[in-house]
Amino acid sequence: MRARESVIASVLFVAACGGQSVTNLTDAGSDAAPLTPCGAYAQAYCAKRQSCSNGTLITRDWGDMSTCLARQELSCTNTLAAPRTGKTTADVEQCSGGIPSSSCADFLDGNLPAGCSPTGPGAAGAPCSFNAQCASG
Repeated sequence: MRARESVIASVLFVAACGGQSVTNLTDAGSDAAPLTPCGAYAQAYCAKRQSCSNGTLITRDWGDMSTCLARQELSCTNTLAAPRTGKTTADVEQCSGGIPSSSCADFLDGNLPAGCSPTGPGAAGAPCSFNAQCASG
């Protein structure tokens, strides 16, 4: 239960910092805090990864679902905050909305829906911390 409380606390922190909120996809109807766009993305991404692998990819890559959620939300938040990023909140929302209807083959092959792979202004060979900072993606 501690890991879930940690995820909820991080969602509350991000929401308190002015993030737009959306409905919690896994706790609909519960008293859980609304999710930020990155929280919704994390839920869509981790749920799809779990459903496409019967949970084995979640266990292999993160150990458990709460760690997947926390890491994906953090990565999304950091990408949005990165200098010269091409990723926007609108991209995150478009990506989150498209993930559930993606086929498992496409999802696991990295053929993600629109909004999931924006590019940035960094030229070929330029240093980038996130794919969304580079023109090559």
